[in-house]
Amino acid sequence: MSIATIRTSLRQRRRALTPEEREQKSLAITSNLTRLPQFIRAGTIAFYASMPEEVDTTEAIRLAQASGKICYLPVINRVIWRTAPLLFHPFVPGETTLVRGMFGIREPAHRVGSGMLGRDLDMVCVPLVGFNATCERIGMGKAYYDRCFARKNRLAENEGSRDWRQVFLVGLAFSCQQAEFTSQSHDVRMDAIVTESGTFLPGRSLTTSGMSTDSTSSPGTGGK
Repeated sequence: MSIATIRTSLRQRRRALTPEEREQKSLAITSNLTRLPQFIRAGTIAFYASMPEEVDTTEAIRLAQASGKICYLPVINRVIWRTAPLLFHPFVPGETTLVRGMFGIREPAHRVGSGMLGRDLDMVCVPLVGFNATCERIGMGKAYYDRCFARKNRLAENEGSRDWRQVFLVGLAFSCQQAEFTSQSHDVRMDAIVTESGTFLPGRSLTTSGMSTDSTSSPGTGGK
């Protein structure tokens, strides 16, 4: 089955959730996310402005800000698309002006080409259409996050640079979005996938109680 066919099927599954189910599951996902050691240690976290079908990040952003973290939202970088298709701008609920960007996605009002690079963040919460048990991700097909973090992917097999290894990528998804598929060569693997049922880590089974605190060699351990 092609990735395009799987993507269509998974979007239908996600769309079938009622608003009440989406709200309830999103709160459970937030609870699992905020228990992660990487979340607790992080000083800077990028979220995303949720679309109607996606995991709602509203409460996660509120909790992150309340605990003193600096929150960011992505903006599409129209200046250097190939090397940095996404940049990240600070976001304070109720204060930051949001505008409709490409594809109708809300993003902070900003000067074109300005923003923080993804490698400079401690954690990035990534939207997705589908995922598998090894934390591979299917997105909407535009490859914004894949291009943004492509270098992290390439360096993962080597020692890499500290800048790219420190950012911890977390996919947020409903359990119904899990599927079996083979990722494409350009797809960036997540460091974790958080669902309402628990957390997936590459090479480990689902855990329902957050991740082990013994993660000193994991990405994201150097909060700013």
